Amino acid sequence: MKNDKATIRMSREKFERWESALLSGEYQQAKGALKEAGGYCCLGVLQHCLTGEVEDRGTPSLRWLKNQKINFIARDGLWPATTPFILSANWQVDQLNDQGMPFPEIAKLLRESVEFTDEGNSSISDAPTAGGCHG
Repeated sequence: MKNDKATIRMSREKFERWESALLSGEYQQAKGALKEAGGYCCLGVLQHCLTGEVEDRGTPSLRWLKNQKINFIARDGLWPATTPFILSANWQVDQLNDQGMPFPEIAKLLRESVEFTDEGNSSISDAPTAGGCHG
């Protein structure tokens, strides 16, 4: 099933690791950078969860995203971008994070915005699975 709200394209396994990490309560939320003063923005959680490392930047680099086979769509509708635009919120996810939206709310919006690249472009519709970040 195609997701008309999809601004994120990635594998289900990687998305579920990211979502679980955001919902785990193990990450302190930070603003303005992927990692700052012991905390992470939602995109920093993505990097840490998938690779154990976080770039010293405001958003993931296009090179990192390409290596992870993750695509984000920008506000202007063009691929690729370094942060996804969330249609239902009319904001980029890094802006939602920096405005103080809690990780569980961000996770819900991400869930509505993903299209899986490994399942015939099906979108997520079931509850997150339990599991560790580095699964």
